[in-house]
Formats: sequence, structure tokens, C-alpha cells
Amino acid sequence: MALLCTLHADGPATLKRLRQAGCATLEALERLDAERAAQILACTPASARRLQREARGLRERLHGEPLGETLSESAPPPAFDHEEPRAPLPSARAEIADSVLNPEIDAREMHSAAQPGESLAVELPAREKRLVQRVVDAWRQRDVEETASEAPEQEPESAAAPRLARSRPEERGEELAVVPAEELGAPLHAHDLDGLDAAFVAELASAGVRSMDQLATADAVTLARRLPTAGFTRLSRLIALARRALGPALEAVRAQRSAATPFPSADASKFSRSELPFALKRPALGLDLQDGLKTTPVVPPKDRPTRFEAEREGAGGPFV
Repeated sequence: MALLCTLHADGPATLKRLRQAGCATLEALERLDAERAAQILACTPASARRLQREARGLRERLHGEPLGETLSESAPPPAFDHEEPRAPLPSARAEIADSVLNPEIDAREMHSAAQPGESLAVELPAREKRLVQRVVDAWRQRDVEETASEAPEQEPESAAAPRLARSRPEERGEELAVVPAEELGAPLHAHDLDGLDAAFVAELASAGVRSMDQLATADAVTLARRLPTAGFTRLSRLIALARRALGPALEAVRAQRSAATPFPSADASKFSRSELPFALKRPALGLDLQDGLKTTPVVPPKDRPTRFEAEREGAGGPFV
């Protein structure tokens, strides 16, 4: 019983339930009704019948008796001095033939007890056949609908080509916005440039850029520092579009800004001394005198011979 419960049930828990119900041997388990066994084991009747079949097969392996016989309690235990031939396990078809219940249902429950290589061909009743056919038809219909919905839609030949994400406006057939010279200094508006909306116009105005010419002459690095949320890439693109829109008028704007200030679009603090557009005056040497320091020119000593005199020396050198 312990081996049966360990191999085909919940082990000690099942063995305890059977012993509490007065079923301590394999023969007692076989004589139990399926409903009673299912109630004791807290399982389905099919599982109880399966456990009874395993008990019958295990008893036959141990004692070598046919299925219909029962062991007598007074019979002496079998001797295991020599190896006895073991009877083959009953096939699933034989147990189905002996079953008093519906053979078709028992065949489905006995599927796990069939011998390896033995197939069970069960003929379903007419009602179950109709149910299975309805389910299969519903699955096939749903597969057809899902396949049709997942198929890519083919665009008509007359459809326009998709817009390239990084193509220029002139490549997409769009006209460039050109600002006339008389409109320089006009305030920026939304959609004046590609990607310029009302919220971004307000951000540029907060940074001091309110017109197209101011945007075209602005420095992307400085403007990105003032507007960290705008992004350097977006600002560089808008500045390039603004310069393209101004066209020839951009040179006039730059000349006007250069005359007003030497740095029209950037801070002078970020340039080194060598990069400045004008040369700084070198500080005068009088600064040392103002600090109270005495400057002494560094000259070679008078007794040191010059290079010309050193070449005229003899073989003994100056010590001869």
C-alpha cells in the first residue's frame, strides 16, 4: 500500500486516509466501490478507479495471481527464494471490456494506462461529434478572420510617396519661405518655419529672439544654454532654416550687427585671446616699475669668448 500511494497518489497522506477508513491492503482497496473510494481519497471517481486498477496490477506483480482471484488471509505468504515469472500487465482494451460503465468514457479515462505503442481508437457518440464539429468550425472561422486582419493593406498606385523624415523641403516639393528685405525685424509667428509652433515661439521670445533675423544670426550653443529644454539639434535646425529663408538679406543683417557690436551672436568670454577678431595691445613694460620692481637686463658676461673667438683658439684651448 505504501508503494502504491507513493507511486500513484499523494504518498503518506493517501495511505493515512485509507487506513483510517479501514482499507489497509490492496485487496480491500480493490473491493471498494468507486464512489466510496473517491469519497475517502477526496478525488474524482475516475481517479479512484485508476488507483484501483494500479492496485490490482501491483498485487498481480507481487503475487502472480490472475485478476479475478483474491488472496486468502490464511494463505501463507509466497516464497521469494527463486525468481518467479511475472505475469504481463493487463492491457487497456481488456479492462475496458470488463468495465460495467460506458466503454467509450472508460476508454478516454484509460488513455494513460495503455501499453506503449498501443493506440486507442474511440468512436465518439453522435452528440459529442456534433459539439466537436461546431468547435472546429468556429476555430477555423476565427483563424480566417485573424489572417485577413493581419494581412498588410496594399496602397493604391496613385497614393503619394511617404514623406521622408530627413529630406529637405525642396526635395519634398515644398516651397521655401523667403523673407523679403522690407519685412526684416518682423516678429516670429507659428509655422513660419518647419517645426516652429506657438509654444516654441514663446520660448524663443523669452530668450530674446523675437524676429527671423535675430534667429538667423543667433548662435546655437548660446541659445541652447538659455533654453535647455529646447535641445541643441532642434535649435540648430531652426537657425539653418531661418538663414535659408533670409537668403541674400542675411549678409546685410550680419553687416549691420557687426557694425553695432564686435560679437553679434555670441559672448566674447568663450573665445580665447588668439580667436578674438581684433588684436589686444601688449601690456607695457612700465608695469614692473609701477609695482616697485627694478628690472635688470640680462646680458652675457664680458669675459666669455664669443663663438667667433672660440673657433680661433688653438689645439690646447683657452688654457694654453
